[in-house]
Amino acid sequence: MFIGDGFVQTNSIFDNCLTPELLAKSRSSGGFRSSSPSRSRSSKPSSSSKPSYSAPPSKKATPTKNAKPSSPSKPSYSAPPSKKPVPRKNVAADAQKRVTSKKTFEKSNIPKSTYVSKSGKEIKISSKATNTQRVRSLSPTEYKNRSVRSETHYVDTFGSNRYGYYRSQPSIYIGGGYSSPFWYSTFDLPLTIQALWLWNNQRTIQSELYQQRMQNAALAAEVAKLQNGNVPINENYVPPQFEKNPDLMYSQEFVDAAYNPKPESRAKTFLCWGVSIFIVCILVIVLIRLVFTVNVTK
Repeated sequence: MFIGDGFVQTNSIFDNCLTPELLAKSRSSGGFRSSSPSRSRSSKPSSSSKPSYSAPPSKKATPTKNAKPSSPSKPSYSAPPSKKPVPRKNVAADAQKRVTSKKTFEKSNIPKSTYVSKSGKEIKISSKATNTQRVRSLSPTEYKNRSVRSETHYVDTFGSNRYGYYRSQPSIYIGGGYSSPFWYSTFDLPLTIQALWLWNNQRTIQSELYQQRMQNAALAAEVAKLQNGNVPINENYVPPQFEKNPDLMYSQEFVDAAYNPKPESRAKTFLCWGVSIFIVCILVIVLIRLVFTVNVTK
């Protein structure tokens, strides 16, 4: 039963154990207090805390023995092409390596009658044509080093990037023995020079190519000026950029056929070897005499 604000538990056995004096005293003083801590009436029972739950750690897949961790892929990056022209020394040196092992040839008495272009077309050669005479005027050294001279000239005139572009374009037959790189380089010439070259070569180059160039309105206007001015056609015309090296306008197939190279005669070969041996012998004799003189003076 409840007595005051305390809790007293009694029963008949407990009451019987108390004397009347003690029982009356306990009732007047509020009874025996429980040794357990008192509970406030206004306090609410605390809600029972739920047991915390943590998810079990995930098991990592063990890689197989043969499997290798894949490296993260890096984004691909291609550097832009350099716009700096290749120095002349490097171009000449690289080209010189390709002709060092070549033998020296001299031109035959007459050019070949025909040659086959890269496109497979058989072309006739006229020994009296201007382009043929230009090629046959080359010296053996100029003919041998033509690849060096060609690369050096195109790079110096148009730049290394443009020359690389000319060589990367499809090979086409132009006519007149002209090469594909030269054809593409004419697009970079001043408009007036382009018009002069087309006007003077309208009977030489392929008509389809000529008509294609005439699609350029500005170029067609320049050609029309030459036509209206009754300018005579000069098939010997050479653009100013190639006046010092006119043979570089032509393809290697045409140059080989027009020059019609043959190995130098044995007489020239023996003469060169004889001069070389003579010079070596003189140097050896001078060296021996020098050594002998030094020993005598000692």
